[in-house]
Amino acid sequence: MTDKERLEKLKQQKVWKDASEFVFLTVDVDDYKFLHEKAERVQELERDLELCDSAMHIIDMTINNPSTSDDDKWEKVNKTMKKYYADDCIHCNGKGFNGLDYCPYCICGEILQENIELEQQNKRYRETIESVRSEIKYALYSNKSEDVKIHYLQNAEREATEALEESE
Repeated sequence: MTDKERLEKLKQQKVWKDASEFVFLTVDVDDYKFLHEKAERVQELERDLELCDSAMHIIDMTINNPSTSDDDKWEKVNKTMKKYYADDCIHCNGKGFNGLDYCPYCICGEILQENIELEQQNKRYRETIESVRSEIKYALYSNKSEDVKIHYLQNAEREATEALEESE
């Protein structure tokens, strides 16, 4: 019997009142344990939802703060994620799983993994920007022939195009 069917069965049990108008429902011990487990799970999920709402509010405020640099925003978002989600996963306690940098069983793991991937992509973009900048400076300020300068500009264009194609 599924949990849903079991709950429906419990809803259909008869309720009775005693002389003092107290309402009673008779359930067996297994059903009581089942209901108790479900109530604990609901409390756990409500706590997780509160944590998530709180963290998302802080992250939203951080991202939408125009006076903060992108690097500072990412740093604060990372701190917030670690603070609010680090110890909540029953599989990994926020410490990764089976040698991975993230736990594949929790939302924290998914978010942290996505964050790691975005950080790596950001690093690749920064490296590409630096390389393109170097190629352009060399083309602009070198004493080389026009053909060599064009070659450096073409390298810069190729690197930028590859980085953009990689992100698609």
